[in-house]
Amino acid sequence: MLGLIAEPGLAEEVTRKIADQLPDLWEQEADKDGRPVGCWRVETVAQLLPLGSRGRLPLLRVGQERQERHGWDAVVVMTELPRRAGPIPCWPTLRPPTAWGSFR
Repeated sequence: MLGLIAEPGLAEEVTRKIADQLPDLWEQEADKDGRPVGCWRVETVAQLLPLGSRGRLPLLRVGQERQERHGWDAVVVMTELPRRAGPIPCWPTLRPPTAWGSFR
């Protein structure tokens, strides 16, 4: 099961639209040998992501906590806020060993 965590508002609206489409898209996919990828279920949760004491979003902590609580195989956290490494904008944060990430 894939867990999608989205902040209420635009991120949640977009996430719910994506979640509705993903199972059908995955049914059409095949691996490199032509075998069906399989059937994934998608669960969407809306959650406020307040800034921590250092002015950062606790994306990794929230993703890991929800993954453990819901028994998800993978997690994606969606927010409208940009992520930066210093002055440089960043795209995804992926954690393959724990199967969760965040995209902005």
